[in-house]
Formats: sequence, C-alpha cells, structure tokens
Amino acid sequence: MTETKYQITTQIRGTDKKQNIDADSSWTIKVTLKGEDDNKLGEKQKTQYVRVRGNTEINHVGGLIQKVVTNIEHNAEKTKENWTEYELWWPSQRKWLLKHHWMLEKYNIQADTELEFTKRNKSLYVELPNQKIIKVKANFSIDVLSVVRDICYLCEIRFHTEMSLMITGRQIRNGALESAQSPTIELKNTQETYGTMRAPARHGSKNEKLSSGTVLEHTSDEDYKKLSAPSPKLDVEAVQAAPKDLHQRAEHTSRFLDSLKSLMEQDIKENSFVKLQFKYYNFSSLSEKSDVFRIHQMYEQLKYTVLTDDTIVSEDQAMTLGAIQYFIDGFKGPDSRQAARNGSFDNEQVSTSDDIAAMLLALEQDLEGSSHQKHQQEYDETPTLQSANLKIAFPSRLLQKNFKQRFWIGYEGTRLSAFKSQEDAFNKKKVAFAIDIPRAELTSDVSIKEKKFIVKIKPHVRITKSTSFIKSLNTNLRDEIWLKFETEHKYCEWFAALKLGCKGQTMASPNYSHEINNLQEVIKIQTPSNIQKSIDPRDHPDFEAKHYVPRRLLRKLGAQHVTQHILSQQNLIAETVKNCSTTAKRYYINTWQHIEEAGWAYFHVTFNKDSKKATYLALSSEKIMKLDDSGKVIISWWLQNLKEWKINWYADPKHVTLVFDSDNHLDKNASEDKTIAFFIPSARNASGSKQQRELEQRRKLQVVHEYIGGYMFHYKNKASEADRAESEQTLRSILEVSTPWHN
Repeated sequence: MTETKYQITTQIRGTDKKQNIDADSSWTIKVTLKGEDDNKLGEKQKTQYVRVRGNTEINHVGGLIQKVVTNIEHNAEKTKENWTEYELWWPSQRKWLLKHHWMLEKYNIQADTELEFTKRNKSLYVELPNQKIIKVKANFSIDVLSVVRDICYLCEIRFHTEMSLMITGRQIRNGALESAQSPTIELKNTQETYGTMRAPARHGSKNEKLSSGTVLEHTSDEDYKKLSAPSPKLDVEAVQAAPKDLHQRAEHTSRFLDSLKSLMEQDIKENSFVKLQFKYYNFSSLSEKSDVFRIHQMYEQLKYTVLTDDTIVSEDQAMTLGAIQYFIDGFKGPDSRQAARNGSFDNEQVSTSDDIAAMLLALEQDLEGSSHQKHQQEYDETPTLQSANLKIAFPSRLLQKNFKQRFWIGYEGTRLSAFKSQEDAFNKKKVAFAIDIPRAELTSDVSIKEKKFIVKIKPHVRITKSTSFIKSLNTNLRDEIWLKFETEHKYCEWFAALKLGCKGQTMASPNYSHEINNLQEVIKIQTPSNIQKSIDPRDHPDFEAKHYVPRRLLRKLGAQHVTQHILSQQNLIAETVKNCSTTAKRYYINTWQHIEEAGWAYFHVTFNKDSKKATYLALSSEKIMKLDDSGKVIISWWLQNLKEWKINWYADPKHVTLVFDSDNHLDKNASEDKTIAFFIPSARNASGSKQQRELEQRRKLQVVHEYIGGYMFHYKNKASEADRAESEQTLRSILEVSTPWHN
C-alpha cells in the first residue's frame, strides 16, 4: 500500500536529507493531528504521511491542508469536525503556516519536517487585574495585541493598547489555580458587582464569538460579575512583598509577552494561565460613564502595587489611599450610573441635569487635548507668575540648606528668575540668579498635615547668576534648589507651571489648568478631617488595618494610629467623591499617578559595551531615567524630546541608540546628551545553550523596544474610542521590526 511506502520513507533517521527524497523530487511530510477529539481517531488518522513535490497540486500550504483533511475523512468513520478552525503548526520552528498560497519551499519545508494540524482557538485562563479568572477561547494564531483587543472588547474595557499579557509561573489544574505562594482564587461565588453589568443585548448575546474566534467560555451573570468584583482582601503581613532589588524589578518587567507574536510562538500552551495587566501608565481619558470596568480594573491593579510596596508611598499618601480603599470596600449604595441602567433611578439622588452636566464636562475634557492650538491663540501674551518673599534653600550647602533666604521670584516662558527686592523684580534688573527650566529634574515634598509645600528643582543646565551674587551664594552652578510655598494654592500654580516648563511648554498650554485641577484634587482628598474625634474600632468590626496600608508603614505607625486616621476620613471622602464608588476609584488613580516613582518600568542595561557593572534604566510615561545602584536618578531625558530610537538586533551585546531633538537641548556644549547609547548585557553566566541565551537577550531587548514605542505612541496619540482601530494600527507599525535597525 502507498501508506506503508510513505511510512518507511519517513522512518529513516540520522541520514542525509537527500535519502528522504525520491528520484521524482518528491518527499513525505509527517503531519500529526492535535485536537480535542483526536483520541477518538486511530493512530493512522492522527498521524498522516503526505507526499509532496514541486510539480503536483500539493506544492503549497493550502494543498497540503486539503490532502490531510481528505485522508482523515477517508479513513475515519463519522467524523464531524469543523476543519476550518485548524491550521498547520511547525513545533520545532514555533511558526504558524498561515499563508495558504505560499509554496512549501518558501517556508523552507524540507523532508525531515514534522508538522501539527491543530486548532487555532484554544482555552486560555486569564487573570484580570482584580485577581478574578476568566476562561477564554482565544485565537492562538494571531498576535498578542489582537488577543488583548478581543479580551478587552468582551470585557468592555476601552483603550486595549494600554494593556498586555504577562506570563506567570502558576498553573491551572482541573479548573483551579495551583500555587505554593498564592492562595487559590475561586472561580465561583464572587462578590456583588460595584459597577454596571454588561448588557446581554449590547453585542447580540453574552457568549458573543468574535471574527477571530475569541469567546468567553461558561458565560453567565455570575461570570460577568467577575469583571467588576473586588479582589480578595490582601493581608500585608502574610503576602510576599514586591521585589525591592532593581534586578528583580527588571526581571518582572521582562515577563510581558511580545505584542506582535502569537501565544503559541511564545510557548503558551492550551489551558495556560496568564495575567492581563495595564502595561502603560499613560491612561487615556477616564469616563465614569463609559469606563466602569476599566476604572475598576485599573484601581485594583494600582491598589495591589501600593499594598505590596511595589509602589513606594509616603505616610500621607498611604493613609489617603487606604481611606479611599476602605470607603470603596464598605460602599453599600448603588452608583448613579448603575442605578440608571438597572431602572432604579432616583431623581432626588441623581438628577437629569447633573447627568447632562457630567457628560458635557467629560466631552470638554476629551476635546481639550485636540484643541491645543485653539486655546493657545486665546492668549495675547504668555501668562507669567510672581511670588513675593519666597523661601529658598540650597540643600547641598551646609549653611544654606535651611529656608533662611527670601527672594522675589518670577516665572516667564520657561525661565525662572530670582530678585533680592520687589523693585528689582518689577524693573527686571539685578537678577540674583536665573534657571532655564526645560529638562530640569522636578520633584515635590508635600505634607498636608504639616502644611509643607516644597518644590525641588535640579537644573539640567547651568544656573545663570549675577556677578555680585556669586560670592554670597557660594553654591555650585548645578546645585539643587528648593522653593517653599506657604499655601497649597500657590504650590499648585507653581508646580503645574514648572512641570510643563520641564517639558518645554509654557503656561499658555491648555494642560496648565488641567494640571492645577489634578493637583488640587489630590490635595483635597489628602486634607485631614476637621472633625477630630476618637473612633472606637469596635464600631467597625469589619476594619483591619493590615488590609489598607503597606506592611512597612503598618509596623512603623501602628495599627491603632492607622485605624483612627482612616476611619476619621470617611465622611470627608464620601463628600468629596459624592458618595460614588467609581468616582472614589478615579480619585485613587489620580492620587496614585502623583506618586514620584509610580509606574516605573526597570531594565538591566550597560552604558559601556565591555562594562560588567550593573546599571539600570527606568522608563515612565514621561521620562527615560538612568539610575545608580540604589535606584536614584542620575540623569533623565523627556520622552517628548525623543526624535528616534535605533535598535541593532544582531549585535552582541544588543545595542540601543536614542536620538533626541537637538533643538530641545539648551546646553549646546553637551553634545553627548543628544545621542544616548546603551546595551543589553549578555547573560553569559546563565544556564542553557548559546542559542537560548541569545533568544533571552532578544526577548529582553524586545521589551525595551515595546516600552519605548508604546509610551511614544500613547504620548502622541491620545485617540478617542472611534479611532481605536486606526490607533492600534499606528501602534503596530511602531512596534513592527522589519529591518535590523528600527527608526
């Protein structure tokens, strides 16, 4: 029989490939059927030996698939399988053969090639940021960016380009999560939802199947509640703290999957367990009306980073975030938007005019960024700031680190000037010193309880000083300068202006008022309650301090102090957020975004090709930062000044070059700052073959490339929901690597 002949031909092992090719230039390919029902088939049907050659109809991928299906249906009895869901997979090369019109030679298919005929759509367990698990029938042949898009669509999460999938070391066994370090997450009996439920008729049915084949499995009302259910309460005393070492943080960053490769290409198997996480912390406009699920998932992820000390927070910030979290945990009444959708709309609580006003405000905020030039033209001249008798300190100087010196300060354009008297400031003469703010390092030290509002400026270029002032100042030309403000209003005005100035923008920018509003919102929510009364913890039996502040601060402050502060703030928070849990979550997100090191991604790099010293790079939504061993910022570069980045994928070690716009460099002599080069060090001490180490190095380089490209995309493309398809294509074109160098 011909079947026997084919088997004999392919059983030859350890010989030259020419021995597997017959005189008529034909050869056999072994194709193994992999599917849910392959156990019902015999060995002959599961393993096919198909003869192909260049001058027959079986010389391309489509013809090979047709021949395999014909053989299976000819030999199997009563086969009822939808073969349109099957594709050819090349295991040894980790490659899908999706281009059916391609010749086999173009895929480099040879005589010893072994393929699998398997389904594209397979089951995948996805842990959402709120630590609830959904089971998805995902398409394993499309790239991760498309898989994330489909999952976010089914979960009603807008702006899927903010998210990605992350690999974990945990496994799913018999529908349950097995882990020695984390408790098992129940798939059923989730708590009641906080936000709106997904309307069954929005997309036709709850178990809608997308064109890619993606669908939520076992869908029910209970499953959809997982989308807005709270995560299990985290015991900070028992949970493993987040990695503090920079190397561990860099390893954590590199666990994100490649956005432009499929799941199978990255060794993700059927029934694998992955995490869906927010990857880029440059959040697009948050709408409390349209983003109930998105805000909730975002809040849950940020909350976890705070409680595990992945995001380092101050005492004031921890207390504020803990108080908001307790308000959300104890929220009993329905949100106005949920009540409206459920038909229990109370006109006395939420009026139609209030809802319309909220919609108009959201629309105004969405359109604010797109009308940048229009708003700038409304100013006849660039606004300026003046501050009388402002306290200034130079912390690097022993005798000048206290706020003993006072100056008249003016800020115009992007330049800060200091004068010794009001007359000098008015006439703009006898400048004591001046600072060009663009590219300066700007941080703050704020304590609402202590009425402390300090702005710290570390200039990027030299401080300009008057000759008569040089001797009296006695400080280095690039020393850090601290400005101390007496009121929160002054602090918000100045910090917002200086923050824009660091990016090269003036107060004429429409973002100026937006920055002020965000700062005032954060300060308002942190303001201690005027009602100072002792709280009896016995009146709140559900409250345990260990669930609301990081372990580091819980041990420092004590459970009693934490309890008294958080409980005393509840009335203020309820009033501020208008008794709405979704608004409270948005306040939590806004407060988190103002934490100095929030959302930083860390990378292990070297700035010298032959250097063995560990150096680290951090990337945020606004800056690229070079860090020392302790994590302190040495120098930073604004992403908005990044002109292009180049990556050499074939060098050893891998090489990255960042090119910044020279027009934004005020120090013309600092030519070394215009082009920044760093390397991804080779893991020479790592286990595995040289090829495995090479793949690991390329994977880490891909993560660096995706973070830079992703943040550049989100900075320059704040697209609306109607432009999501176009924006995804823009991101895809940025991340696409078709040449050794990416510009």
